[in-house]
Amino acid sequence: MSEKNEFFGKFNDSTKAKLGIYKAYITKYLKVLSKAYKQSWNTKNSVYIADLFAGPGRDELGNPGSPLILLDYLSQTYLDGLQVKICFNEMNPENCQKLNQIVSGHKAPKQSWVEVNVQNQDYSELLPKIIAKHKNHNYFKRFFFIDPFGYKGIHLDDIKAILNDGNTELLLFLPVSFIYRFKSKDEDYKAIRMFLDDFISVPDPSTIGSDVAFVRSILDTLREKLGLFVDSFIIQDNSGKGHNCLIYFSSNRKGLEKFVETKWNIDREEGSGYNKNQSDQVSFLESFFYESLEEKLMSFLKTGHKTNIEVRNFCYEHGSLPKHGNAALKKFSEQGKIQVRLCDERKQPRKNAFYLDDDKNERIYIKAV
Repeated sequence: MSEKNEFFGKFNDSTKAKLGIYKAYITKYLKVLSKAYKQSWNTKNSVYIADLFAGPGRDELGNPGSPLILLDYLSQTYLDGLQVKICFNEMNPENCQKLNQIVSGHKAPKQSWVEVNVQNQDYSELLPKIIAKHKNHNYFKRFFFIDPFGYKGIHLDDIKAILNDGNTELLLFLPVSFIYRFKSKDEDYKAIRMFLDDFISVPDPSTIGSDVAFVRSILDTLREKLGLFVDSFIIQDNSGKGHNCLIYFSSNRKGLEKFVETKWNIDREEGSGYNKNQSDQVSFLESFFYESLEEKLMSFLKTGHKTNIEVRNFCYEHGSLPKHGNAALKKFSEQGKIQVRLCDERKQPRKNAFYLDDDKNERIYIKAV
């Protein structure tokens, strides 16, 4: 049985983990938008959602796939006047027929504020059409979910084109363990070279020692090349030997913060990030992000004094929460590596008070010594 047929036959644990974070984020995203779009300056009242590898809607056991997750949520909630326009695309005709049946019989599209369009097209042909059609779109926000089988159709220029309006967010699944496994094998290297040129800045990817380091390199490269907010949720593959990831892209800081909070909520609830062999008290997600946060945060502080707000933003931009920044700063302070002073120089700072939960007030300055 092919990986594609196995995926649609019965969802494995890593697929369920992937769909879990999709569900957690898309529901939070729509809930936030239902309030945000009512701001006085806004004149737009619709959101566009594109799921470009939608599948048949559910697996053979009835477990909901991404289309059904979205429709079920919309049938159980009201977004306070926000209009939702959805594009589900599934290239396989048989799976598309199943998806059409689910959509036509579902409650959500029968609501006046939900519009669903099902497409049966190749992703590489449909995406340029959407990009061209939306060149001057009138949506308040857009959200793209791209969950392909493989990586060969995923190009950085497409990601740039999707995100260039400044009002779009993208969640992309990458089978990193597969890409890492074949990154230097002669028979596969030619096919994978284009992806590596786009997503990896390291001159020789074969020198990267693990698929976890490979993910870190992808994130660093994307942040540098795109100049956008980029984060990821790490998912162990079903063999338990490698890792894949959902990568989140946005130009909106609040969107980034919601995604980071969502992934850490899932990590706390599932003991994951998703690691099926998890046994330690520190989750895989914490070890993945916290190890790199300390090094990057110290380098950031060495460039000059930073306010608590700048440090807070830096933590989110590197996939971590303020509590992780607090822990790093406390460690630096105990090691005598940083100096902290209040913005109000008439007062003395309290020990280990870094105010990273405050997103509005500049309270302290921090610098490396």
